This record gives sequence, structure tokens and C-alpha cells, in this order.
Amino acid sequence: MSWDQIIYGKFLELKKEFLETLNHINIWNVALTLGSILAILFLLLFVIKILTRKFKELEEVRSTLRKLSFQLIYYIFWKQLPGGFASFMASLSLFFLMLKLLKAMDFIIVDVIFIRHSRKEVLQIFRDIVKAVIWLIIILIMLKDIFGFSIQDIAITSAVVTAAFAFAFQDTLVNLIAGISISVEKSFKLGDFVQLKSGEMGYVIQTSWRTTRIKNRKNQIVVVPNKELASAEIINYNYYNQAGRIFTIGLAYKDSPYMIKKAIKDYLQSIEEVLKYPAPDVYLKEFQDFSILYEVRYYIQDFDRALIIDDKIKSGLWFLLKRLGIEVPFPVREVYQHPANPLPQKENLFMPEENLADLLPLSKVIQIKSGLVAIMKKNGKDALAKLSAGSFFTFDGGLKDLLGEKLILTPLEPSLCESVEIKNLTEEEKNALEKANLRLRETIGGFYESISGNKVIQEKRFIEHFMNINFNRDEK
Repeated sequence: MSWDQIIYGKFLELKKEFLETLNHINIWNVALTLGSILAILFLLLFVIKILTRKFKELEEVRSTLRKLSFQLIYYIFWKQLPGGFASFMASLSLFFLMLKLLKAMDFIIVDVIFIRHSRKEVLQIFRDIVKAVIWLIIILIMLKDIFGFSIQDIAITSAVVTAAFAFAFQDTLVNLIAGISISVEKSFKLGDFVQLKSGEMGYVIQTSWRTTRIKNRKNQIVVVPNKELASAEIINYNYYNQAGRIFTIGLAYKDSPYMIKKAIKDYLQSIEEVLKYPAPDVYLKEFQDFSILYEVRYYIQDFDRALIIDDKIKSGLWFLLKRLGIEVPFPVREVYQHPANPLPQKENLFMPEENLADLLPLSKVIQIKSGLVAIMKKNGKDALAKLSAGSFFTFDGGLKDLLGEKLILTPLEPSLCESVEIKNLTEEEKNALEKANLRLRETIGGFYESISGNKVIQEKRFIEHFMNINFNRDEK
């Protein structure tokens, strides 16, 4: 017998059952049933409308709840009719009813109860478990309603199937149990920055029933089985909001360890991103062949920017050591013939964002040997005035006071600044010095005049608004 004959035979059976159903239908009973069902439908739609108004979270599944109500009505209607065709339609309606119920229950349990009300992070594995439990309930109901299986029969069959399934998929089950363990223990949550035992570091972007996905700093997705995560050591940098950073540096023997440690600690305390508590510290770790090895420790909160902060600190430390004349020895053997009273050779090399007002000597004529120096607003990006390589300017207490709290004198690129004697300048250089000093003071004065002018305008507007005084009319 061919497939088209089988399908045609089934169609004829359904047609026959449908006609038998029509013959057994009582019009008055059907009318009464329809009336009752419509009343239940309107009641359900009214309840959904009230619930969505009271609980705004349910607005997202309002359409699903309405469809669920219609599917429930279809099921009740066909269940009341006699005949095999009505039984078939009732079973079909029950299947679609359960699908809509799955979507609604998943949203209510996970999104509403756990995420929005309990304020808890929900891993993907928890969503999968909820869906699996709901599907299991749907299957049990369908088996009992359509095939007439009893719960006892289902339990016996399920035990055999479960044993065979567990044996065949034991690795998968181990990962599933490990995923549940991770979810319960809350070792990490979505968005946490973690480091695995292998040294791989990245952000947790998903935890499913079998694996956990981590996005590393190369934007690559690392897939790790849950059983490995459950048994391995993991460093969670988001678990505590303070991350310690450590690096070592070798410096010359001729420089005092006390002076070096104090200079580095003072420098670290001036960095905005470094925490004041726990305080940064520097330790003398080891005496090596060519240098003294120091260990530098500090703590930060913004771990997402850890590499940027490390770069900023280490780059600034290089400039600091240059200015202090502290050498970073090369790993080669050198023979020194020291003078009786050696003087350290200092390089006045400065990096961007450093405030020269705190670093340059007062009452000195400063020459910019290389680089570019500017007057800028603190935390600003635009330069108010610039001095290029070869320029001269006088840095004294007057200029420092003029800068005040809102302006800084800072390099726009690594710059070498040295103090010179005014008597050694030529007439042309002296004229350039006077022009530069005048330009700097005019720039600073203009900046603060604009601020004070804005304050006067604001005060005038305030008085005009609240005291009804027109300054423009008085001026006329």
C-alpha cells in the first residue's frame, strides 16, 4: 500500500468520525456550551487586562496570554463534544495550549520573579532547566490525555529510559550537574572578568547546560566544559572591587633604596586611578648582579582599564626616573671609575598630563629644548596657548599664582625643559622671552576674565528674574 493510499484512508476515517460527531450533536447543548465558553473567554480577557495594568511586566506577554486564553477555550469546546474527531481536535488544541503556556511560564518565572523582583542574575542554564521542567509536565499531560497512559506506567518506562540515557550521555550529564553547581554556588555571573587555571582571561558571556563561554581580550570566544570549571581554580576579579597590581623593576646600586621607595610611592599616590587604601607600596626584593630588584604594588577598582592604567603608571615612572637621574641598568658588565663626589645627571624630561607648575624650579628662565608645552584647563583637551621647541619663558611665583586651580602648564608630547641663565641669552632671545611671558599672562588673564564675566551675567539674570530689575533699561 502506497503512502497516498494510507493518507487518503486516514482522511476518510476522519471524515467519517466528523460526520458521526455532527449526528450526535444536540443543537441546544452546543448553544449552551458556546455561551458558557464565551462567558469564560470574556472573563479571562478581562482578568488579563486588569493584571497587565497592575503589573507592567506582564505587558510583554499580553499577546501570549490572550492566545493562551483562546487555546484554552478551544480545548474546552472540543472536550465537551462526543466522537473521535472531537477527541482528536481536543488533543490538538491541548498541544498548542501547552506551547503557549511554556512561553508564558518561562517569562513569568525567570524574567519577572527572579530578574525583576528578586534582582538576581539568571544564567542560561537556569532558563534551560525551567523550560525542561515545563516540557516534562507538558509531555506527561499529553501522554495521559491522548494515549491514556497512567503515571505508574510512565514512571516505570521513564526509569528504564533514564538509565539508558545516563549511560550513553554520562559526560553530558556531568557537565549538566556541574553547570547546576556553578549556578547554585554563584562562583561567577554574566559579565564577570575571570582568569582560568590555564591563564586565559576574559568576560563570562554565557553559561549553558553543558559549557560556559568566555570572551577574552582578543575578542575570541573560549568554550569551556562546565565540569572543568567546577573542579578548577578560578580567579574572579569582580568578586571583590579591589584588584592588586604587581610588577618589578631593577634600579642601580648607586641610588639610595630609601629615596627610590619614597619617590615611587609618592608618584603612585598622585595617580588618580590608584586607590588610597590599601595604600601603594614598594619593597626591596632582591640584590641582583647588575641591579637592586624592587617590587611595586598598588590597587585599582576599574579592572576593565587595568592594561591602560598599568601603561600610564609605567610610562610615568620612566619619566620620573629620568628626572631624578636614577638609572635602569642594562644586563651587561660595565667598569666604572667613580669620581670622589659623583653628581647625579638629571634629565628634565616631562610627559603629557604632568603639571609643570609643580615640577619646574621657581624664578628661572626655562627653555624648551624639545617637545611642545601648553596652557590648558584641568581635565580639558584644547590648548589655550602653546610654546614650541626653542621657546623661552620665565617661571616664577607670579606665573604659578596666575595659573590658579583651573589651569595647568603641561607638555602635549614628551618634552625636555631646562633652566638657563638670562645673562647667557642673546638680545633676540631676550626679546622672544619678553613676548612669550606677555602672551602667557594675557592668555591666563583673558581666561579668568571670561569666567568672571560669565558670573556677572548670571548674577544679572538672577536679579532680573527674581527682583524684576531691568539692567538694560538702567544702562540706557
